[in-house]
Parts: sequence; C-alpha cells; structure tokens
Amino acid sequence: MNILKPSTHILSHFFENRDVNLKLMISRYLNNHPELNRNEVTRVVYGVTRKETLIEYIAKNYSNRKLSDTDEQTRILLYIGIYLTYFSRSYPDYAIVNEIVNFAPKRSRGFLNALLRKISSEHEKIDNIIKSIKDPRIKYSVSEEIISNLKHITSDVMETLEYLDSEPVFQVRVNKRDPDLIKAGKILEKKNIPCKIVKKIGSLEIENAGQMVREILPGYGFYFQNSGSFAVSAVVSSFKGKKILDCCAAPGTKSITLAHLCPDADIIASDINPNRLKLFIPILNNSGADNIELIAGDINAPPFQNIFDTILIDAPCTSSGTLRKNPDLKNKINKKNIKVNSSRQIEILKSIMSWAGKGTIIIYSVCSFIKDETENVLNNVIHHFNEDEFEIIEPENILNQYGFKFKKGEFGIFLLPDHKLNNDLFYISAIKKR
Repeated sequence: MNILKPSTHILSHFFENRDVNLKLMISRYLNNHPELNRNEVTRVVYGVTRKETLIEYIAKNYSNRKLSDTDEQTRILLYIGIYLTYFSRSYPDYAIVNEIVNFAPKRSRGFLNALLRKISSEHEKIDNIIKSIKDPRIKYSVSEEIISNLKHITSDVMETLEYLDSEPVFQVRVNKRDPDLIKAGKILEKKNIPCKIVKKIGSLEIENAGQMVREILPGYGFYFQNSGSFAVSAVVSSFKGKKILDCCAAPGTKSITLAHLCPDADIIASDINPNRLKLFIPILNNSGADNIELIAGDINAPPFQNIFDTILIDAPCTSSGTLRKNPDLKNKINKKNIKVNSSRQIEILKSIMSWAGKGTIIIYSVCSFIKDETENVLNNVIHHFNEDEFEIIEPENILNQYGFKFKKGEFGIFLLPDHKLNNDLFYISAIKKR
C-alpha cells in the first residue's frame, strides 16, 4: 500500500492553498513519480477531499483531543485512515491501521492507533452518526452556495447532493462517425478494463480514466466526454447548421462530437488562448474529423462575423455540475468567484449576440447549476437588447430523444442527475437572432 507518502504530500499542499487546481497538482506529482499506482493515489486524494467535512465530523466524534491541537501530518493521516477504513474499504482494516501507524511520526502513533482501531470496529455506529446529521453542508462537504442554488432546480436537494457526492464514472467516445462500440469494448476488455455500452449516446462507460489515457487512448484514438457535454453537442447538431462556430472550444471534445454528428458542416473551433488550443491538436489529429478548422481569436474582436448558422458558447464557469470528478470545488464555490464568472459570461454572450447575423442560432451552455451563471446571465443579456431581436428556442425534443432528464427554466434547461446516463449537470439555452 504505497500510497500514504504521496497522498499525504499532495493533500498537505492542497490544504495550504485551496485555490490550486487539484487535478493538475496530482498529475504533476505522479508524472514525477511513475513508479506509483496513479489510480490508488488519485482515489485516496479525491476521496478525502470529497468527504473532508464529513470525515472531520466523524473524527471529532471519536477524538478527545481537539483536531486543531494535532499537527497537520497527523490530521491528514487520520483523515486518510477514516476514508480507507469506512468509506473505501478496499484494504483490510488492520492493514490500513498498521500502515498508517508505522508511517506516522512517533509522537502520533498511539493517538492514531487507538482512534483508527476504534473507528474501524464501529462501522454501524458511524452509519448512525451520519444518518443523524441534518446539515447537508456537513453530510456532503459542500458550501452553502451549492445548496442554495440547487434549490432552484430541484425539490430534492439531498438526492442531488448524494449524486454529486458519488465517485464519477468516465465515458469514452471513439473517434469515428460510425463507431463500432462492441469492437471498442473488446479492446478495453483485453486491457482488463471493464466497460459497458451506453448505446443511446454512442459511448463506453468505464470506472478508471487514468489507466485508459495511458494505455489505450494514444493507440486507438478514444477521447473522454461526459454525457452532459455530449448533450450540448447534440443540441447544437439538432439545428443542422452548415457553418458552425465553437467559440470557447478548447480542449475540443464538443467540437469533435459535433463534427461526427454534422459531417457536412464546416466547423470553426476557436479559443482565445493559443496554448489551450494546442491541447486540441492531438485529439483532432486522431479524430477522423476533417471538417474542423482551428483559429485562435478573441470573440470580442473576432476575425469572422455574420457568417455562421449556429454558434456554441460553452462559457467558463464554476463547474459546479462536475463535482463528482472535481471534488475540490465543493468548498471553493462562493459568491466572489460566482460574480467573476457571471460578469465574464455576460460580456461574452453580449458580444456574440451583437455581431451574430440574423437567423443565427446561439447556444449558451455551462457545466453549472448556479443561478447567476445560468438563468440570470440570460435574463441580463436578453434585456440588454430590444425585446424583438431574439427568441428563445426550446431544445427539449433532442434531449428527450437521447433520454436526458431536465428541468425547464425561463430561458433554458437544466440537465438533472441520471444514474443511467451518469451525466454532469449542465445548463443549455438556445437563442435565435431575428
């Protein structure tokens, strides 16, 4: 179980600076230590992060010592121990406790040994402790902003929080317009990667993304795209535009899916950041899509105007709808960063709606359910223009076709949790310029 040192190191640095990108931090550390089991280290770091507030609550129920009086390394080892013995249970409890006690500094061994042995022997008691928690901020380790914004889209906030608290699955698409999913699935099985076919959206579902990226993706041209992201491409494709702009395109999966759904369309994939656009190139070269052109450009001063039938704006956002695969966001989402994103989203959408040609369909999407990034953005922008300049078009038919669950808002729709499709939560609005 060679995971304690790297997991403790990564979590220590993350707790010191929570503004960092945890996914990038994990990736950089593991790239420098190729001998480590990437999947196990990632699972432990994300697991502790996903359950942090709840783990702390459990620890406080068992410890006679204030956690603030323990040193950081001891506290992190305690959190890892609780995660592994109660939430993960992927190793025998005695082995976990022994490993942690042997790894811990001498001054902490007695404390950790006593606490973790007691916790590991009282799973039923912990079940009851968790069941008795009334505050969803503790039970699901989330910020108040997440809870209050979920109330706008669902009457069952706790059920949605449960969904967002679960570990993610990963959906893989094949870079072909007519993918042979059975053949692709057999390729994965030969690499000992279990998968299932999600026929409705033409993808394969696996539980472990890292192994796939390293061993399969370069050789066979697969790419990852959550079903929620696929829904956005499907909505854009439903308008059957011949000239399509994806104006915040990097890293490019929506553009590639769109190219396969609309093989006769000319697609421009644009991004303001040339370095981000470069990330698109290897995927594009492997995609089999020959109808995509990459352009680096600022949509506020675009090198193209009035020439598109359809424009996709997948705007930068808090990514609140992706908490399953980005658990470090659970306590990062606050009024300050929501306001920053909202201002930028309004600026982007106003700019595009000002120069788009008549008849153009504009799709605004974000992987977020935050009201100030979704309905409030549309409300602000629509009322900035004359009332008869634009109309809202409902994309319900295409979403029903693929089996997505959603809730209608005034200006768009919210994708809701679905355990069959395992989609992230997205907001999608379709606007036609008259």
